[in-house]
Amino acid sequence: MEETKIMFCIMGKSAVGKDTVINNVTTIHHEVSKIVPTTTRPMRGYEKNGHDYYFITTNQFIKRIENGQFMEYRHYDVVKENGKKDTWYYGTVFPKQQVSVCTGSFEMYEHIINNPKVKDNIKVYPIYITVPEDERLYRMIRREHRNKTPNYREVARRYIQDNVDFSAEKCQELGITAECTFTNIDRDKVVRDICNYIDDIMREEGLI
Repeated sequence: MEETKIMFCIMGKSAVGKDTVINNVTTIHHEVSKIVPTTTRPMRGYEKNGHDYYFITTNQFIKRIENGQFMEYRHYDVVKENGKKDTWYYGTVFPKQQVSVCTGSFEMYEHIINNPKVKDNIKVYPIYITVPEDERLYRMIRREHRNKTPNYREVARRYIQDNVDFSAEKCQELGITAECTFTNIDRDKVVRDICNYIDDIMREEGLI
């Protein structure tokens, strides 16, 4: 019988600091493996292939779907900086290590926990990160400004859509509680609090 795996899903709206948190958590917790997501969207100027995402073509992505490599995948219609429409795909591969962590959206999390292959072999725990809305918008604009050709139209779309995708009703529906919700104002504190939360779960699972 295959060993049951533990996976933490770090979720939150755009620019709440998910990537910073996951990088710090995996540095502190060497036994927790980071699952790098896969996407077909263009790589942004500040990103690194294989670290932030695996950037592949749409044809490559479709082939990986056919091969059953993703435990979940999604696609979104977007308007690029030149005004042309495009479709971007995002996917999360199955974890290889006993304890892992990934980042993404509520949609990602919902797909994962509803996948029968995940239900049988992987215990999934949510971690939800928030920041005040004014701070989040400031971070989004500042981050986009780092791109060679900033697409502020896409920033506006993501900001508005996030408030729909991460509604209070959706939190309740997915069982996102105060216990697994962390506000990212002080980076060191939020990383420490999340590491303590992970420790608690790992103790419950008999891993430490």
